[in-house]
Amino acid sequence: EKKMTVKQLEAAQGRTQEILQGVTDSLKTLTGTVEALAVSVVAHDNQIESLIKISEENARNWKSLERRWQAYLNTLPRQ
Repeated sequence: EKKMTVKQLEAAQGRTQEILQGVTDSLKTLTGTVEALAVSVVAHDNQIESLIKISEENARNWKSLERRWQAYLNTLPRQ
């Protein structure tokens, strides 16, 4: 069994701290990215919801226009 010297233990502890700091920094970056993505997804969902409402309104308008044109055409004399 090989024993480590105090200097080797301190060096290993320093490397471990550097690794942990790197992981911590990466997690902070990842957390920020995920939070930004979540905000983006919500905004995108809101845009889609608005587009669906507009599309539904357009469909109602087209049906109304179609009914009005048909009513108008029915008033014209037959040839």
